[in-house]
Amino acid sequence: MTTTVDERHMPQPDAGTTRLRVVLLLDALDGRQQNFLAAYEQIRHQVASVPGHLSDQLCQSLGNSSQWLITSEWENSERFLEWVESAEHRKMVEPLHGCVRDTTSLRARRSSSSTFAA
Repeated sequence: MTTTVDERHMPQPDAGTTRLRVVLLLDALDGRQQNFLAAYEQIRHQVASVPGHLSDQLCQSLGNSSQWLITSEWENSERFLEWVESAEHRKMVEPLHGCVRDTTSLRARRSSSSTFAA
């Protein structure tokens, strides 16, 4: 599942602005995978309307079906941090609390030279 803002409506970053990529690794609780997927589906639509959010994607591990990876891209770290530190964020992700046992969050600035075509 991927949510992407239509590029025609995507704000152009300032010269000093660098996009942020967030990677969330998580482990769904045994027997709670469908609850996790339902919670993610609900949350991804809400996050899509958060200022600064550009896209997100959900991937499942090939080696362990309880392990999931969520990536999201943001206009910049300021927009992401403003949201992730808010009460709105805490309330929005509450449905995940009963579905996952462990999470790890990684945040990285996207290099302007990281885009290439095959």
